[in-house]
Amino acid sequence: KNDGTVWAWGRNGASQLGDGTNVYKYSPVQISNLHGSTILYSKYVHSFAQKADGTVWAWGLNTSSQLGDGTATTRDVPISIEFGIEPPPTTDEDTPYSTTYNITDAESGTCGLIITMASSDPNLFTDSNFTYSCNADIYTLSLTPTEDLFGVATITVIGTDPGGLTVSDSF
Repeated sequence: KNDGTVWAWGRNGASQLGDGTNVYKYSPVQISNLHGSTILYSKYVHSFAQKADGTVWAWGLNTSSQLGDGTATTRDVPISIEFGIEPPPTTDEDTPYSTTYNITDAESGTCGLIITMASSDPNLFTDSNFTYSCNADIYTLSLTPTEDLFGVATITVIGTDPGGLTVSDSF
């Protein structure tokens, strides 16, 4: 509706209406947790919504993990779906870890950034154990832990343009 609420009705055998039941609805019922939705999608036995804040919500049949919540549990009310959650990268002792970044800067041209690294544990990852290469603004970074040490570190990758402006990302 124009007021930002979401309403549903009809078949509901797979809880695809999102009202907390699996009972057929002969008239519209308001669906909770979805106020402010801007995009709605329903496909027979499951439904999705995207709110104005960018969050994605899903509900309904989920026997083949089609809702994207990491389970095969059918959901009778909308649940928030998390994106981009990955386990932290790991590497074995003395084994290089490589990752890639696509970084562009109009002022400095292709591969014109200086890439540096900062570690929350400078003993585990030192500047001398960090290298990078670039091809068409795709930077490949390689980090090798210090020999015979183990531990956990947050790595911050910093791109600096010739004017001193920076961009960073951590993992």
